Amino acid sequence: MTSDFKNRILANPKYGQFIRERRVVAGKFALLACLVFTDYLALLMVAPDWMAHPLWDGRITLALPVTLWLIVFMIALARRYAACAEQVFDRQLDTILDEVRRAP
Repeated sequence: MTSDFKNRILANPKYGQFIRERRVVAGKFALLACLVFTDYLALLMVAPDWMAHPLWDGRITLALPVTLWLIVFMIALARRYAACAEQVFDRQLDTILDEVRRAP
């Protein structure tokens, strides 16, 4: 990528808008992940007896399904962000790059 091409991309107002939108969406996903994980940790700290409640003849505690749910939720959240990035942001960036390439 040449310096001139890079400067034209950075000067494009749509690129600035693209960066702001992507930053907002990434921030929302990160905030949601932090809130869910913080709630999980708070649950472990505030209600350890509840999390230690035995299930299935005492072999497994409630902490295991809650932790598995947390893992599945985080994976689903990451996949959702990746899908959003592919569907929305990649297309926007391709449009911006095409505009910059076509501009004299």
